[in-house]
Amino acid sequence: MKDMFKAFDYACDKFYYVIYNKYGVEQRTEGLLLNYTGGDIVLLSESGIYHLKHKDVLFMKPFNPPMDRLSEEFKDLLKYYMDNK
Repeated sequence: MKDMFKAFDYACDKFYYVIYNKYGVEQRTEGLLLNYTGGDIVLLSESGIYHLKHKDVLFMKPFNPPMDRLSEEFKDLLKYYMDNK
């Protein structure tokens, strides 16, 4: 089980595109994956923090952050986070 956490650590700190189902409605978001273990997937997006239940996630795919369409404030936050993790 200890080795599983290494895999989760590797998956975190990447930008993800996520499709999830909440109350029967399919929704989409993207952001930096902060946590995958436990009951929730924690994603930091430009609009805030998402706590998604594993069972609600329909699709997740890592991708390079779209730096050209992110606000300067969020880009600075991402840079600060990645430099100090």
